[in-house]
Amino acid sequence: MTTEASGPRSVAAQNLFGMAATGDYPHLEQHITYVHQALPSLPAPASVDAPRGLHNLTAPDAVFEGRTDALAQLERLARSHGPDTGRVTTVQGLGGIGKSTLARHHARAHLDSHTPTWWITADTPQRIDEGLAKLTRALNPTVSGEVVGDAAVGWAVAWLQAHHGWLLVLDNVEEPAHIRDLLGRLTTGRIIITTRRNLGCAESGAVLPLGVLDLQSSVRTLIGLTGRTGERDRQAASELARDLGYLPLALQQAGAYIAQTRIGIADYLDSMRGDPGAPSPLTGEGGRAETTRVWRLTLRLIEERHPQALALLRALSHFAPDNVPRDLLGPVLGGVREVNDALGVLSSYSMISLTEDTVSTHRLVQAVVRASDHDDAHRRGPWSRRRRGNGWAAPVGQSLATALDVLMAALAPEGPMDPAGWPRWQALLPHIESAVDGSPDVAHHLPMAWLVGGLGDFLLMQGQSTRALPYQIRALTITENVLGPYHPETAVRLVQLAYAYQHFGRPADALPLAQRALDITMNVLGPHHPYTAGCLSSLASTLYYLGRPAEALPLAEEALAISEATFGPGHQGIASHLAFLCRTYSWLGRHDSALSCATRAFSIAEATLGNDHPYTAMYLGDLAMAHSALGRYAEALPFELRALSIVEDGLGPYHPYTAIRLRSLAVIYRGLGHDSLALPLAERALAVHCGTLGAGNPATQDVWDLVAGLRQEAGEG
Repeated sequence: MTTEASGPRSVAAQNLFGMAATGDYPHLEQHITYVHQALPSLPAPASVDAPRGLHNLTAPDAVFEGRTDALAQLERLARSHGPDTGRVTTVQGLGGIGKSTLARHHARAHLDSHTPTWWITADTPQRIDEGLAKLTRALNPTVSGEVVGDAAVGWAVAWLQAHHGWLLVLDNVEEPAHIRDLLGRLTTGRIIITTRRNLGCAESGAVLPLGVLDLQSSVRTLIGLTGRTGERDRQAASELARDLGYLPLALQQAGAYIAQTRIGIADYLDSMRGDPGAPSPLTGEGGRAETTRVWRLTLRLIEERHPQALALLRALSHFAPDNVPRDLLGPVLGGVREVNDALGVLSSYSMISLTEDTVSTHRLVQAVVRASDHDDAHRRGPWSRRRRGNGWAAPVGQSLATALDVLMAALAPEGPMDPAGWPRWQALLPHIESAVDGSPDVAHHLPMAWLVGGLGDFLLMQGQSTRALPYQIRALTITENVLGPYHPETAVRLVQLAYAYQHFGRPADALPLAQRALDITMNVLGPHHPYTAGCLSSLASTLYYLGRPAEALPLAEEALAISEATFGPGHQGIASHLAFLCRTYSWLGRHDSALSCATRAFSIAEATLGNDHPYTAMYLGDLAMAHSALGRYAEALPFELRALSIVEDGLGPYHPYTAIRLRSLAVIYRGLGHDSLALPLAERALAVHCGTLGAGNPATQDVWDLVAGLRQEAGEG
């Protein structure tokens, strides 16, 4: 039997758990599927013209010595039209050698020739997708708040393929596999790739190797930055350049230090040579100990003169390198003025790049800062002694603790399950992932568990089950390490992981987790505690997705009774219990009971959440489903139309919840005999599901069947 899985579902009454699972549609697997079909609110990609001069480039570095020949070669490749040269050019070289600077100078010099010129940080598949989604929003500013996820990525790819004259820069590509599919889909426009690696793939086009600067250019760089023109300084500049391996980024850092401290180049050289240093963290990518000493000297000076600036830089080293929102950083130093002062100091030493709204830090600077912070693991950060339940957060490095603190503060008060907070989660996603992925060995720190679990919850709510599942597993592991296997908060994480497996299409894997969570709360908190109600709901949901609704029913009824006794019959969390009972009753053929539960759930949601909340729309959808199960399609129609309107307005036309509503409305129109109205709705639902859940997801397959049936009835095959 196929039943519609719609409506939110919480672990227990919604404000009991810090992160409560909601959502009852199954997710199996996230496939990267580009959807070329034009969806409502977005015009066909071919019909959209980019505003002339559209670009997202930042300002280039002021110092740009010794790259005349390389820039000219890049120009020649741009003018050529061979199959392996004109379309794609790869600039390859060591980290810190100036690949991005060269590409940025070239792109800025040709803004009049390309529309748009679009820069994407391409070190991970997720950041590539984020850059493409931002292009979609830039080309469709009136719907920018609605276009997210794979649908936005697919639209951008379709737009690029449909137009000529654009320039796409994929900066800092780490793996050929990350860009192979994208390059294979694009045969128009120009692409510049920057990378430290030999990508070794035909799609990378003509390769422009970028070496270190020559001696003369290196000396000019140092003199230009420092203003030191005396003969002694020139001689010292030659020696310093040699010691730094003629690496542009290292020269820039050294020059900034000398300019700020107003010392001679020879004095700086003596200081650097007198520092025994440490093994370079950059050796694997061509770095050397001398290069590392440049940053270590600068860090030491900043620590002595501007300790707050160094604290800020250390926190920044845990975020993604590019485009950290400045308004995120206030809690690091206690106020906007203090942060702005510290940013000014860091910028003056060329440790960061600033715009009016964002901060960027070179990856090599981040690596050195984190390496210099290696002995910080025993410093007490803002959360290091925060008590949670019966456990204490284990000490972590102060800079990491600060970064976690900043992110958690920015993401409050809305949690990952609250649609009102999703735009903020989406905007900070690269920085959240950088903080948690960059510290994989942190296994005894509860704040990390909260952030990792929240990240998993958010990704799950966006239909990205493949990305979500490892985070849920890690959150459980950390929580269990800190609090033990029998703590109620361990039960919470077991429940969240069980829901993740359900959404991933693996309810059999969820079953022992849900059973274990219930055992914990029953033994520790007792049979009438609201946490126990949440675990009963989790087990009931797992049994439901295993095709065992008769076994799920008494557990769900018990969970409802506990929550009603604890919070009263009108509490917001009661609605989620009722919604699940509605679907269970419907599956068992008890349609009158299902309608009663749906009616009551909607009334509670309307009273507690308001008329236009996306979750209210989910309960409206349950009400429409209950009427449809009784054959009352005419009564179901206005409920479903209203539900779709709320979800589209609140979440946009491409969210999985929107697809659920589209499918349900198509079913209602089909029941009313209006197949001509049902088919385009079902096709829209199919496009959204393909773009978010993937073609192999059962929900997608269900809509495929609906579309096929409607087309067959319409005589389309």
